[in-house]
Amino acid sequence: IQNHYLQMRIPFLIRKQNNFKIRNANLNDAVFLYKIYNQNILEGNFFSKKKLKFSNHKSWLQKKIKNKNIFICYRIHRVGYVRFDKFQKNCFKVSIAIHNRYKRRGFGKSMFLYSLKKIKLKKFKVFAFIKNSNISSKKFFKSLNFEMYAKNSYIFKKS
Repeated sequence: IQNHYLQMRIPFLIRKQNNFKIRNANLNDAVFLYKIYNQNILEGNFFSKKKLKFSNHKSWLQKKIKNKNIFICYRIHRVGYVRFDKFQKNCFKVSIAIHNRYKRRGFGKSMFLYSLKKIKLKKFKVFAFIKNSNISSKKFFKSLNFEMYAKNSYIFKKS
């Protein structure tokens, strides 16, 4: 992904959102991540149908934060997260979740574009795996220039 594309788009998007910050997740984010994940399970937005137990989530998070691929967006309060999970060499699947009170305000797009700059690889591909029934996620990722790659799979195409 070319940096000039991201540099052109991000300042505009950040100004539009009254500024927010993105940082790497840490263990203090465990409850926030746990709640927002389980809320998405209840709403049927994720492939998984099982709510997580907090103890399992905390163990998982302790391992994942070492990779530095989970980003927390915040203003005064946490807004949401962007997580990149490596599944093949130079291939990541992205997961984005926004707290309900911040949805549909453009945070997700800005968070995604800004967090892409923080991945420490020169060349990589980003995929989004979306349930067929999750129409709002499909629209969201298409607005970010993702294109259908395979069933329930979309790939990010730089402009």
